[in-house]
Amino acid sequence: MNTSTPNHPPNAPDPLAVALAKLDPAPHGFEWNALMFAAGRESKARALAFWRTTSGVLAVIAGGFAFAFFARSPVVVERQNTVYVDRVAPTPTGVPAAPAPRPLPEIPPPPR
Repeated sequence: MNTSTPNHPPNAPDPLAVALAKLDPAPHGFEWNALMFAAGRESKARALAFWRTTSGVLAVIAGGFAFAFFARSPVVVERQNTVYVDRVAPTPTGVPAAPAPRPLPEIPPPPR
């Protein structure tokens, strides 16, 4: 296995490692909790604005329907109704009367 060897002597440190070791770490300035809190606040503000707008629009529509229902003038409709009166029809003369129903047979009471 042939690998290339670095150009510096074997005991000398790597120049990149030396340069990186001299650097001071920069403060990150990034707070995860603050980011999540701000994101939650922003999403709640958007959702709250959406529902406020939706409820406002629906309230205006409901007000319009209520105004249209209560502000209209009553409609007067005149109708001509035909009233039918039942007359007693005479009994036909050539038809015999229906026979009277037979009485039900009597059932003896059960013995005690």
